[in-house]
Amino acid sequence: MNLRGLTHLIHRWILRADEITAPVPEFNLHVRVIPADGMGRRLYKYRSHEPEITDAIRAHVRFAPGDVVLDVGANLGWYSMVVDRLAAGVCRTFAFEPDPRNFALLSKNIALNGITSVTPCNLAVGEGSGTLALHRHGVKNTGRHSALPINNGETVEVPVTTLDAFWRERGLGDAPVRLLKMDIEGYEAVALRGARQVLTRCEWALVEHTPAFMRAAGMDPAETAAILTAAGFSPFYPRGPRLEPIPASVIAGAAEQHDVLWHRPVRA
Repeated sequence: MNLRGLTHLIHRWILRADEITAPVPEFNLHVRVIPADGMGRRLYKYRSHEPEITDAIRAHVRFAPGDVVLDVGANLGWYSMVVDRLAAGVCRTFAFEPDPRNFALLSKNIALNGITSVTPCNLAVGEGSGTLALHRHGVKNTGRHSALPINNGETVEVPVTTLDAFWRERGLGDAPVRLLKMDIEGYEAVALRGARQVLTRCEWALVEHTPAFMRAAGMDPAETAAILTAAGFSPFYPRGPRLEPIPASVIAGAAEQHDVLWHRPVRA
C-alpha cells in the first residue's frame, strides 16, 4: 500500500471524513470526493480516473471556440473538468447530474477549480419532460444511481428533460456539439431517443453500454447502437490514444459493459 492509500484509509475509517480533496496534477485540478465511493477512492489514490478514455479524448477530440459539450451523468464532474482543461475554457459544457448529493459535489468542484465554462444542471435526461424516479445505489458507488429499477437503495423524484428540449430552451441554435458524454447506468437508449436533433450536430459521443442493466429492465440492448448508427456514428473502443474500430453489431450483441466512443464525420 502506498502513502496515498494509507492516507485514504485514515480519512475514511479513522477520521470518518465525509469528503476529502484529491489533487490531480496532470490537469491542475483539486477534486472533492467521497472517501467511501469507489471513484473517489481511485481518484485519491491514483490521481486519475478512466485514463484510457481520458487519453482517447485528449488524442482525438479537437475542441474549438463555440463548441458545446454535453456531460450527461456528470457525477462529481471529472469529464466536465477535464474538457475545461483540454479546451482551455473555450467550450460551453453543460453537466447534467440529477442526484442531489452528486450535484452538490459537482457544483463544489467546478467552483473549487475556478471553472467558468461548465454549467451544472440538476436534471436527469430522458425522452420526455417532467419528473422520474432515480433509484439510488449505496455510498460505495455513487455513480450507479439509475432511472432503471436496478438498485435497492432509496428512490428520489428528480426533474427530467430531453436534450433536444434543453437545446431549444437554451437557445443554442447552430452550435456544434463536439462531445456528448453519456453514462447513466443503462438509461442511455432512453435519453438518446430524446436527443435525435442534438445527434445531427454531434461529432463524438462517449456512451457507456450496460446490456445487463437494460435486459433487467426489459429493454433491448441493441437499441443504443441502432440509434447511433442511424445518426451516422461509427463505434470504437478507446484504448488510450488508439481507437479500436468495432462493428456496431458487436456492440449491439455484447453481453458485458463497455465504454464506447462513437464518431460521426462532420464538415470542417
